[in-house]
Amino acid sequence: MVFLDPYGMQMEFDLLQKIAKTEVVDLWLLVPHAIGFMRQLTKSGEIISDLKAKLDRVFGESTWYEKFNSELKIENLFGEEETVINKKVNERDLAEYYNSRLNDIFVDVAPILLY
Repeated sequence: MVFLDPYGMQMEFDLLQKIAKTEVVDLWLLVPHAIGFMRQLTKSGEIISDLKAKLDRVFGESTWYEKFNSELKIENLFGEEETVINKKVNERDLAEYYNSRLNDIFVDVAPILLY
């Protein structure tokens, strides 16, 4: 049995993949999705590249960005087209997404949300 209680976003997905490949471990993982993940996602959806790279390692893929954000084309006051990024994910969506990532590598995942 392995019990992991990371601080913030310290738990990168490749470690979880290595644990899953053993096929002999019962893993208990406390995921700080509100503190570690949600706080990093701004309301506008814009995110600095270093932080995006860190979240790529935590989620084990880079497609999370497109799943969490949408791009809108708007016309500004000068008639020029601008792209605005809009966040479209909440805490529950984020937890469900992370659980689905865990389901991709582990035989069974039993999520429990603690508030």
